[in-house]
Amino acid sequence: MTNGNDMTPGEPSAYTAEDLARETRKLDMALAAWHGGLSEEMGMGPSEVMAIAHLASDESLGPSELAQRLRITTGATTALLDRLAARGHVVREQHPADRRKVVLRLTPHAHEEALLRLHPMVTEIKGLAARMSPEDRRTVGRFLEDLGAILKRHTEGPLSS
Repeated sequence: MTNGNDMTPGEPSAYTAEDLARETRKLDMALAAWHGGLSEEMGMGPSEVMAIAHLASDESLGPSELAQRLRITTGATTALLDRLAARGHVVREQHPADRRKVVLRLTPHAHEEALLRLHPMVTEIKGLAARMSPEDRRTVGRFLEDLGAILKRHTEGPLSS
């Protein structure tokens, strides 16, 4: 998002739909590399790191909902949760309203570890956003919300649809 007064040399004056699609793909590849590095740094598999991310953003997940989000079987989810519990990252608790259900919770240790690893990047992202005009933040925010909805829609069903 630029206007004629604050352009970086070599930067396009306007992004086409193709440019944005290409930049989105580059962002996807950068995030995949970041997740891979985070997995390696934490000594966990990618599914374990993504499980922690899902549990950090939604504290009311049960094992079957987590399995759906990770697109793995419930058996694989049980094994994954056992590994995370053994490392002190996750606890299973009874659902407060339905004692037949289990709710997954991150431990304070997992929250601290995630904060330690994410804080530098989040600080940079907030700094980047703070340098943008309110209008540009609204535009980028809407784009990211819509992009997230597209990605969610395409990951809820078969990957080929």
